[in-house]
Amino acid sequence: MSNLRLKEVANEATNKDFYNSFFTSSKVTNTIGFFGQFISSLTEFHFIFSALSGAYKPFFTISNILPFLAGLVAIYIFEVVGVRVFLVRIIRQIVNLDFLGSERKTLFVFNLIFVFVLCGSNLLLSVLGQKYSFSSKTNVTTTDKTYKLSNEKSTKIQSTNLHFDGLQSDLLSNYENSKTSVINTFDNDVKLLKENQKKFKDLDWKFNEYTLKIDSKGEAKTSDLSGLLFTFNVDKERLRNDQKTQINSITANFESRINDVSKTETSNVDMWLLVQKYTLPILIIFILLSWVAIVYNEIFLKGAGQTIEIKEVAKKPLLITVFALGIYEKIYQVFYWIVGTLIGNKKYQFDDIQQYVVKYELNQNKDTETRLKIESQNGWQVRQQVRQIGYNRNNQNNTEQPKNEQPTNNFSGLKMNDLSNDKTMNYTNNDNRITKIVAVQKSDTNSNKRMCKNCNESYVYKHHKQMYCTSECRIENWELRTGRKMTKKPKK
Repeated sequence: MSNLRLKEVANEATNKDFYNSFFTSSKVTNTIGFFGQFISSLTEFHFIFSALSGAYKPFFTISNILPFLAGLVAIYIFEVVGVRVFLVRIIRQIVNLDFLGSERKTLFVFNLIFVFVLCGSNLLLSVLGQKYSFSSKTNVTTTDKTYKLSNEKSTKIQSTNLHFDGLQSDLLSNYENSKTSVINTFDNDVKLLKENQKKFKDLDWKFNEYTLKIDSKGEAKTSDLSGLLFTFNVDKERLRNDQKTQINSITANFESRINDVSKTETSNVDMWLLVQKYTLPILIIFILLSWVAIVYNEIFLKGAGQTIEIKEVAKKPLLITVFALGIYEKIYQVFYWIVGTLIGNKKYQFDDIQQYVVKYELNQNKDTETRLKIESQNGWQVRQQVRQIGYNRNNQNNTEQPKNEQPTNNFSGLKMNDLSNDKTMNYTNNDNRITKIVAVQKSDTNSNKRMCKNCNESYVYKHHKQMYCTSECRIENWELRTGRKMTKKPKK
């Protein structure tokens, strides 16, 4: 998959005076245009999101996934495709008078149809979204506050009624108990008097005396019962009056609070109606300004002599991809550090390992231009890989080899050309490795000279590791450095 994408790029302006004169105003106009599209996209998203039963509280729910995606798709279709694609094409074609050929005229008609449909729908949805945004503030009949107060009033009244019902029940119970006690008391007295009266059945005056006592007891009983009933009725009426008074007080208190809240809500509704009324034309003006900004920008490009070209640019990686790769790299570093700690004492340097991996990948690339481009971007140069026999030991004996001298082989008397000259090299791909076939030529013995490390005399070296002119100088230098005598004879 290609890592390139197509993008419209404006070329350098040819009319510098016009460009310098209107550059700032063009940028400001573009900013205003994007702001108008932003406001329009908010109203469109709100309308689509609410129409599909989306809820803002709570927002992060599974049921909001479909409305949220639908709102984003609507924004892309109307604001990006409709305005930034088709409308821009129409304005650019009109400004540049690009109507040569029937194909251009036909595409202009189709673009015009798309603009009318998409931009018209854009404007309609923005207006509907603006009205729907204030519906919850303007269509208010019973607010949460008044509903809560009404419920609280009903609860208070119900609690008061229950309280007084309990008092009346207690009052009635006391009255019945007192009534029963009075009746039982007088009945017992009357019964006792009647029993005594029977004893004086033959004595008239005594019998009549008891009769009078019995009659007086009956009258007292009736009087006490009447007093109890009167007291019960008085207390009952008092409880009824207290209950009515408290209920009226509760009702009056809550009605006053509800009225105050209703007045506040009514004023808030009036305020939101006013906001809705005057934000609608402002919204339409900014939407039109976003369209006018496109016309302004195309006229600016035309006057500045800037043409639009399609160029390939590198795709920007997704943030989630970069984040995942970074997490993977950190985990890899941690495990590599653990392994390095367990198996060795050498200092762990992950950056060097990474660099080697990058070098290897670049060396697999057969495209020389791409490789050199990546090298220049990263600020380092990949070492040219040359297949050789044996090992390249960087010991002390070859550290002082001249940098500008080129190595020769011992058996052919030939030397390699400059390895940095790509024109004399051919690349072949063999087993996922790069092999360089290097052109060779006969060496010039006059150019292969260096100074002997022992006698400081000039000599022609036969091998790139040769540091002494003769074996005698090499042995003499070894004896001076070690303080010992060479016992073995040098090879001839």
